[in-house]
Amino acid sequence: MGTEPPSGTVTFLFTDIEGSTSLWETAPDAMRAALERHDSILRSAIGGHGGYIFSTGGDGFAAAFARAGEAVTTAVEAQQGLMAETWPELARLRVRMGLHSGEASERDGDYFGTTVNRAARLMATAHGGQVVCSRSTTDLAAGVVAFHSLGEHRLRDLAAAEQVFQVGDDVFPPLRSVDAVPTNLPTTRTELLGRSEEVATLAALTAKERLVTLTGVGGVGKTRLALGVAASVAPDYADGCWLIDLAPVSDGSEVPVVTAAAIRAPVTAAAAIVTYLSDRRMLLLLDNCEHVIGDVADLVDGVLESANEIHVIATSREPLGLDGEVVRRVESLGVSAEEATIEEARAAPAVRLFVERAEAVADRFVFDDTTVGPVTEICRRLDGIPLAIELAAARLRSMSAEEISRRLDERFRLLGGGSRRAQERQRTLSATVSWSHDLLSVDDQTVFRRLAVFPASFDLSATEEVASTEDDRFDVVDCLLSLVDRSLVQFDPEKGRYRLLETLRQYAADKLADAGETETFRRRHAQFFLALVLRRGPELLDDCYVEAHAALVAELDNLRATATWLIDHDRWADLAMFCRTSIVLAIQSAPVEGADWRMQIIEHRSELQDNEVVTALGELAYLAVQSFGAFDDAIRWANQSEVVADECGIDHSPWALISLGSVAIMTGRYADALDAGERAIELADRTDEWATQVIARLFVSGALASLDRPEESDRAISEALRRAKSSGSPMNIGAAAITASSNSLNRLERPDFITSKQIIDEGRDAFAAPGANEMWMCLMFGFTLLGLGESDAVGYLTRALQLADRLNAQHVAERSLRLLALAFAQAGHAKEAAILIGYAEIHLSRYRMADPVNTWMEDQLDRAGLTSERLEGVPAKRGEILNLVATTERSIARDSPGLLD
Repeated sequence: MGTEPPSGTVTFLFTDIEGSTSLWETAPDAMRAALERHDSILRSAIGGHGGYIFSTGGDGFAAAFARAGEAVTTAVEAQQGLMAETWPELARLRVRMGLHSGEASERDGDYFGTTVNRAARLMATAHGGQVVCSRSTTDLAAGVVAFHSLGEHRLRDLAAAEQVFQVGDDVFPPLRSVDAVPTNLPTTRTELLGRSEEVATLAALTAKERLVTLTGVGGVGKTRLALGVAASVAPDYADGCWLIDLAPVSDGSEVPVVTAAAIRAPVTAAAAIVTYLSDRRMLLLLDNCEHVIGDVADLVDGVLESANEIHVIATSREPLGLDGEVVRRVESLGVSAEEATIEEARAAPAVRLFVERAEAVADRFVFDDTTVGPVTEICRRLDGIPLAIELAAARLRSMSAEEISRRLDERFRLLGGGSRRAQERQRTLSATVSWSHDLLSVDDQTVFRRLAVFPASFDLSATEEVASTEDDRFDVVDCLLSLVDRSLVQFDPEKGRYRLLETLRQYAADKLADAGETETFRRRHAQFFLALVLRRGPELLDDCYVEAHAALVAELDNLRATATWLIDHDRWADLAMFCRTSIVLAIQSAPVEGADWRMQIIEHRSELQDNEVVTALGELAYLAVQSFGAFDDAIRWANQSEVVADECGIDHSPWALISLGSVAIMTGRYADALDAGERAIELADRTDEWATQVIARLFVSGALASLDRPEESDRAISEALRRAKSSGSPMNIGAAAITASSNSLNRLERPDFITSKQIIDEGRDAFAAPGANEMWMCLMFGFTLLGLGESDAVGYLTRALQLADRLNAQHVAERSLRLLALAFAQAGHAKEAAILIGYAEIHLSRYRMADPVNTWMEDQLDRAGLTSERLEGVPAKRGEILNLVATTERSIARDSPGLLD
């Protein structure tokens, strides 16, 4: 095959084995032998004409050619080879092929875009042994072979009809295009984006099952997806594929009449329709069933009972509730990462939809560096809901993407308009949501609006406590399940959690405000989650750490909302208790939130007890140094904590002293670190706080190791480990193992990598505790493996960088980048290594730790020829650096060389 993917105008060849699913089911052994020979013939033909194979999904190939003539010749030679082959008796292969030429987007050896889709759709219309192609391919390959026109055909899920040509004059049945059977399916004017896999899966499901119901929130694209599926399977239904649009129906008694009109039946009574369909093979697409669902269910039940060759696709906010019904929920379109490149963003279906619609309505719109941010933000804020995205894109007629992004909080006013031909309920996003809401019972409406107080996901117990009162006479759980059935609440069965899409949550919040219930249920929400923190926070300090940590991390969004409510209502004592109880959560998984909450406490210190202020300042100092590497801030907060304690005549905070010791040890002042650590031990031992007792000893041990006093360091670490095991907390035990490893690496002469690896291997179970411990473990183990010349180092260092980025630990990010630069250079990626060094120097040098590890690392970087000079062209965005690291890591993982001599 071609060594490089072609660019510019490319001709695509798609192939597929006709009836392969049936062959695999009836003769799997014969198919294995036949498929091996099939693959050999195709690969030989494609490779022999410079083709580039970019996909081998299913039982076919997808190849790209720089010249249309070579692509056509390949198809002809491949068919000749396949026809000449002696196939097993039970596996006589017949392969269909399609070609189309045009421009397409290429990324990492794969192709995307309408040109690729059209080639695949062309292939799907053909029969085994047949080669078909588009006008664009015949024009480019004129004279290579004889082409025979088959007329214009509508291709599945593509807007414009295509003039289709056959290679050669052999006779085949009519193409399997949308026009092959009678139908009233509309010609789609736009491409169905991001749903190709779903269409294929649902098409296969529809072929096997009599009734498939697509459910999902309003505007998510159920109808559009159902039309795509129906078009793909239409050729299999000799009597037609018919769309029955029930949106305009206001009375259930009209369902049979509308159905009869759509399928062109001469009768209108339900029983007569069943009789009419009894000897026909049809696909019925019943669209928008929710508001007349009972009558639809009655009709479908009768049809499926008496008409064995009728298959039904239904779209509804809830299932029909019939025996044999297969329900599939339609999810929102995928969105891109927060700081994706233009190419990565464009690959996301939600962004592709916005860009396509934007370019259609606004000539001046260009998707470039200035618009990629606002567009991706719009798509994320609108939850990838196609209707919402289309309505937002339509506003580009009168405002910029940045303005739309800024004003999304007013989405229900902003996103008005839409096609004049759209149903009234779809002319605005508000109307779309109202359509679902107004069909709910009063009790369901009540629970729905109360769920707006949950900013993100929630579980069943929270729903029961927050969304109900003693005066309610309904079962809140029954209402919640009803809302899930109607697609107004999303349910994640793996996590056992529920959520409202943001669009729906905002609508529900408006309804809650209209009912005058906002304050009541915000208060109930805050009370519930404050109680959760007070109950589970202490468990972070014992052997329940893993379960408690998972429970609290799952509720981080709810905890943020709780803290906000406490702040809004001047509940400073409660906020201080909330912070004090959740300090371990802040250290391990929520440092940014933890720091923000403590800043609020400090700003309102006059309304709190002195010891609460001293503690908050000490904890803030610890977060500053350990989580962010902000040494100056840590010193300032720690000193303030000591001043307040002295002024009030109370004990200093162990956290403040530990913070001062941390800064000292990270900046190479080991004697100062030892002094602060010993004072912290004295204070911590007066309390029952295992965490401060253990952590204080760990910093004393680190200071002693750096002062080359190994025996005293070992005694300190042993005592820390004893207390950690007494507490039962995996966090404490893991921290002790990390420090012991660090001590081995901080030897003055040369890091002891072998001892470090032994310590980490022995304490691996402790590292399973989630949170910041994992970040430090990955950093230490990555460094250790790098020193031992093992290629696995890159994976650990990449993970350390990713965790540091997530936790905003800039000092860990800085060290991870420079260690990765060393690993990249030794693996032959000098350019990438230089970029990492340049980025670390320009953006992160102020977070650099001054310790023996740093000294060793600088020496290794010098030997590798890597300097910390500011380089031209170093990316300014952290997202670009993270992408570069991830890409290079994958490349090294494939090669897996030794990294250091």
